[in-house]
Amino acid sequence: MNKSSKNKFSPVIICLILAAGIVAGTFLGFRPFYYNNIYIAPVPQNLSVAAAGTHEYIYGDFYVSPGGDDNAAGTADFPFATIARAKKAAKQLDRDYRNHIVIALMEGVYELDELKFTEKDSGKEKCRMIFSAYGNGEVVFSGTDVVFDGAQYITFSNITVSGGQIRIDSKNVDISGCTVKNSPDVGISAKGSNINITGCTVYKTGSSAVTINGGSTKKLTAGNIVFENNLVYDTGLTDKTSPAVVIQGVGNVCSNNEILHTPGSAVYYSGNDHRIDYNYIHNVVLELEGTAAVTSADGWINYGNLVRYNCISTIGNGKNAPVAVAPSSGTQARGNIFINIPGTGVDFRGGRDIELSNNLLINCKAPIVYESITPEGERFGENGTAWQELENSPRMSDKWKEVYPQISSLSDDFSDTSSPYFAANPTGSIIQDNIILSAKATLGTVDEKAAMLSNTVNNHLLTLTQTDMFTDAKNGNYTIDFDSEEAKAYENFLNIPFDSIGRY
Repeated sequence: MNKSSKNKFSPVIICLILAAGIVAGTFLGFRPFYYNNIYIAPVPQNLSVAAAGTHEYIYGDFYVSPGGDDNAAGTADFPFATIARAKKAAKQLDRDYRNHIVIALMEGVYELDELKFTEKDSGKEKCRMIFSAYGNGEVVFSGTDVVFDGAQYITFSNITVSGGQIRIDSKNVDISGCTVKNSPDVGISAKGSNINITGCTVYKTGSSAVTINGGSTKKLTAGNIVFENNLVYDTGLTDKTSPAVVIQGVGNVCSNNEILHTPGSAVYYSGNDHRIDYNYIHNVVLELEGTAAVTSADGWINYGNLVRYNCISTIGNGKNAPVAVAPSSGTQARGNIFINIPGTGVDFRGGRDIELSNNLLINCKAPIVYESITPEGERFGENGTAWQELENSPRMSDKWKEVYPQISSLSDDFSDTSSPYFAANPTGSIIQDNIILSAKATLGTVDEKAAMLSNTVNNHLLTLTQTDMFTDAKNGNYTIDFDSEEAKAYENFLNIPFDSIGRY
């Protein structure tokens, strides 16, 4: 080839190189780096930002200090030495004409075997008993279990429990701004109703950070136990199989929490009518195989749960393949973003009456898996445990028929396993209006029976580079810009409220 020929083709070669660079740049702009040989998409950057950890400066009716004296007056200048003495003094006050009674705990380490509140320590609906740290110094209960056994209308605020746990078996108890750390077992266990656990930090627990159980399954009355705006991390140090947060019963809430650094699941739920929403869950399932960041009880009695507006991001350890969400039958999963999931985005596990709608699934190895249950084995075979749970449930009661008519119509007739009413069949689910960006632009796996008995409609299947409809995907803003020409195809999609997800 002569010199003129070389010059003739140089611009072509240069253009090809530039084009390849632009394509590579677009691709890597969306997935900018590797983690254990796995591409990582930019995580959302417009989530809620946690407020600074400050608490209100309170004034007490009585004061307690580790250096105090139980024969003193219980004032700020002459505090009591023990909480027991302050509780005794508080009982002498007339609660009919007060909004609250405050026991102010002054800075220091309180060495107690156990701190117990019983019915005799209760406040009243219009006069709560408040036990709170005083001032800006740290109040620490070292090696102490804090027990609420029948005590009502009590607030426990801004106190550190180190090496012990908070146990609640009561009603109308508020735990706020507390830190629970180094618990050998569960950090906080809450059983009862109308319990609020807010603004707390729970970490370095041997088992779960928090367990919740409230409400009546038979009557479908709500427990109203609320776990909100908390930070949870480094859980399951001795029992790695324990989820960070466990929710059971009926009508409880896990909302606006940040959960990270767990060996297994972040949230496990069973029961009915729970709300799991606005949580930021990331860097979980760091050790276990075969589980999900948010997982649930299988079978057919855990209807009515709502999983919405959660961000589940960058889970697993680079070698395992965890799932983002494994919902129970009867769950609605709406408005979530599942991003950088090395296993499955949503695994239906053969369940029925599950709604998966208006979610963003980005960079999930298998976005959706819906495979039918094989009705055999100890769990799903004839007379298996799942069938026993169905039989023993209140599904034929008037209340359950009214709220969950699908469950009352389920069949356990093994002579007619082809019926859509046969409980083990994947009937009645909806996969609709989801936006899925994956390496192969596929939905995932929906087997023939699930496709026949459930509905999969109007989902958008895109490659990882098709991000023009987002405001700024390469910088982690996945809000759809509906003013753009590219967004017209997604007009049925409702934008996810990213700035409301996470702690506030």
